[in-house]
Amino acid sequence: MDEKDQAADAPREAATQGKNTSKLRDPFDRHGIALGDGRRLRLFRSDRFKQARIEFITPQGKAGEPDEKYTPWLSEHGWTLRSEERAWTKQLAKNTEEARFAHANSDLAAQLEFIELANLIRLSEAARKGATLAAPSAPGRHMVMAVMAHMAA
Repeated sequence: MDEKDQAADAPREAATQGKNTSKLRDPFDRHGIALGDGRRLRLFRSDRFKQARIEFITPQGKAGEPDEKYTPWLSEHGWTLRSEERAWTKQLAKNTEEARFAHANSDLAAQLEFIELANLIRLSEAARKGATLAAPSAPGRHMVMAVMAHMAA
């Protein structure tokens, strides 16, 4: 690189020095679960806002709204509707000296709630269509919660 190129790059490097200049998309897509009939549930995480985000996707591929019977469940589990973004968000915990894994634990809890919500929707849809399914079991959830409780102690 000659001196002219170095001089041209200097202001750009100085302007971005010490700032987060990630080229990654935020929020980024973590998981997607098919709900049937072309609908999907998607989980995102935003490192910028330290949030988890759930989107309900219509068969046309656009963000939609959940059935009204799931909004109380989302609210009870700490999710907040961002109507302008057509998404539900949940703030992730910050790590502290006392809780070194608080952020990771809250992220894991959000993922488990996402799976639980998808299973509730699937079970409800199966019952509406007359199918007989056993309620989803989550043996892994109990183990994860026990690990999280142990880590917090």
